[in-house]
Amino acid sequence: MLFKIKAIHTIQLKPADFHNRYKEAIKIMLTNELQDKLNVKFGKVISVSIQDDAIFDKPLLLTQQGLALFKLQFEAVVERVVPKECTLGRLKNIIKLGEDYELQFSVGSFELSGFVKETVYEKNLTGDVLNVKDEIRDQYTILQKEIQGIQQFKIGDFYRLILHTMDSAHVVDQVAEPEDDAEYVEGENQVEDNEDDVFNDDGADSDFAEED
Repeated sequence: MLFKIKAIHTIQLKPADFHNRYKEAIKIMLTNELQDKLNVKFGKVISVSIQDDAIFDKPLLLTQQGLALFKLQFEAVVERVVPKECTLGRLKNIIKLGEDYELQFSVGSFELSGFVKETVYEKNLTGDVLNVKDEIRDQYTILQKEIQGIQQFKIGDFYRLILHTMDSAHVVDQVAEPEDDAEYVEGENQVEDNEDDVFNDDGADSDFAEED
């Protein structure tokens, strides 16, 4: 799900960065630091928007370090997983792990996994396998019995998922290919002016990690 957030961040400028276009330099530095990176609280930052008047005029000068700390307010569109949200995912891969299977789904910019295990073989009198049925792990219990075995999963198809975390979900059922499964939520989902919850005051990006 997509959210629009507001937050305050701090950018460090060195003497070499001080020129008549320093505000443009601050914007570029912030965008390079945040965009297309994953935040543990808000999810992946899709886009960043900064206005000139959002950059505070009075920086904090650290003369001994030769630095100036500029605070600025920015807006961003972020993608995040909402626990128990029902969404659509495209099955990208099926990996066999012993008698288990890991199902890897693509949901927006996230990669999510579900699991299938406990293969049960039903044999006829001659010993030939008649049916293979895979039970789903308890924590990934299927809500509808329309999918009952690993043989029913097809790479490239879309499936309805219940999300748990940024990397796990369980499968509900298969669906036709959607025209547009993107959602955008504003207003009540906005986060405003809370620097401590979003980023470090020193401008570091320790809360962020490059997405593989």
